[in-house]
Amino acid sequence: MKTNRSGPISRGAVVALVLAVFLLAPAADAKTLTVVSSQGKTLKIELLGVSGNQVKFKRVSDQRLFTMDIATFELGSQEAIRAAVKAGEVKRSYPKLRIDATIGRKLDRDKRSGYMRHEHVTAKFTVRNEELKVDLDEVDLHFVFYGRNPFKKENYQVLATQTLNTSIAGGKTVKLECKGFKTSFDEDRDASNVGGFRYEGYVVVVKDKKSGDTIAANASTGHVDKRLKADASSIEAILKLKKGENVTRELGKR
Repeated sequence: MKTNRSGPISRGAVVALVLAVFLLAPAADAKTLTVVSSQGKTLKIELLGVSGNQVKFKRVSDQRLFTMDIATFELGSQEAIRAAVKAGEVKRSYPKLRIDATIGRKLDRDKRSGYMRHEHVTAKFTVRNEELKVDLDEVDLHFVFYGRNPFKKENYQVLATQTLNTSIAGGKTVKLECKGFKTSFDEDRDASNVGGFRYEGYVVVVKDKKSGDTIAANASTGHVDKRLKADASSIEAILKLKKGENVTRELGKR
């Protein structure tokens, strides 16, 4: 084996080398390895993550960040990289997803009551994989739709839950449509109000089918989205909620 070298990586030695800008993993998640390219070049790296066949790392000699296809390393180095991920010594990373929603809401009046309203809700989503070279083979998308009582605005309820399954090739967009649902609420403003809930928002959580890792978690209302971003454990708690369950403004247990 050649002696350790940390000079520049030659163009001929690298297939589809991409200098990437991405969020650095915490130091505790980095694994230092000495690897050899398929052309025999040896270098020391801090392994930051693996997304599909793409390896994200920092070159120790100059602290530059790279994303490389794992095939650009010799077989022994490929095995070492995969072993580090499997052992949990470095986090598996996933591509960034862009999720957009189109929510349809149609109101009609209850013929038996002048104040009761029925709201028919439809939800269509587009999910784009923004990393061109990384496919998501199979993912589950979990949806939680929630509503608010218009008369007692501190009261919230889960209106519907649903899970869809798909795959998303690198750089591609998939379109998904949830099953529509109906909710009812009383618009009367006096003590005779019988309650009910009007649609307020949704949570969508994308998970890797095989590992169960959370790839993305978004909410359409700020107070719920803030909770998701601040406390990762809240994601699992929200996914356990059932249709008809009364919850707080942040979708916590009441």
